[in-house]
Amino acid sequence: MKSQIMLIKSLSLKSAKPGNTAPHKAHSPFWVIVSKEMADHIRSWRFIVLFLLIVLTFLASMYVSLGNLKQAMGNTSDPDHIFYILSY
Repeated sequence: MKSQIMLIKSLSLKSAKPGNTAPHKAHSPFWVIVSKEMADHIRSWRFIVLFLLIVLTFLASMYVSLGNLKQAMGNTSDPDHIFYILSY
């Protein structure tokens, strides 16, 4: 009996500590709907295709720009080979 009382006291003290929140916090209905809609958009095939197009465009532009930068840095006969202006 005494061990059960000690167990109950220790459990009640653990839950009363600051920063210890309930595991199932109630969200407002607005944020539930927003999270569901965002999950639906992210999992759609249109989003996946759009994301792949953005990634492929990024990779292609990086490939071209790094190739041109490598070529520009290799040209040591240029008097301004020390100064590189990175602009678009």
